[in-house]
Amino acid sequence: EDTPEGLAKLRQMDALDLWKAGFFSSDVTVSCPFAFWATLDGTVIPENPVDALMTGRYNPCNVLMGFNQNEGIVFMSDQSTEDGARDYINRIFSETSAKEVRNYYKEQGLTDMQCIPDLVTYTYFKAGMTFFKETLARQGAAVYGYEFDFTGDGNYPMQQLGAHHALDILYVFDTIE
Repeated sequence: EDTPEGLAKLRQMDALDLWKAGFFSSDVTVSCPFAFWATLDGTVIPENPVDALMTGRYNPCNVLMGFNQNEGIVFMSDQSTEDGARDYINRIFSETSAKEVRNYYKEQGLTDMQCIPDLVTYTYFKAGMTFFKETLARQGAAVYGYEFDFTGDGNYPMQQLGAHHALDILYVFDTIE
């Protein structure tokens, strides 16, 4: 609860227990109390953002949004082996869908492990962004979208990961040398 009493309760909790209660997992099959969702506080965010979007109850403005082509690669953990990737696909899809996903990527010459960055990019970034962008555009908003795929000519350590999560920020703030 967002009150002085609630804060006092949090201050009395064991730090490790508090951390565990707020732990974030990038594995979509793991239920956790923390994720990148808005906190409905009744003042700054008075209602569910998706409900506000769908009903047009928001302040209209121009929007720039996008994702990086290989966004998902930095969120891989136990999926970095073929067995881990296969298990991950089996956990997030039904049996029939998992087979269809495997066949889709197999036709492109990719193994289970090679398809995980694309799946994570789509499910964590592209799908929601596309929904948001298309809904705003239908409502008449000026929406500018991008897919960032440039990795540059430099030799920085993570360049081998392609256009990974947050790489576009280096270009936005002109910090590439």
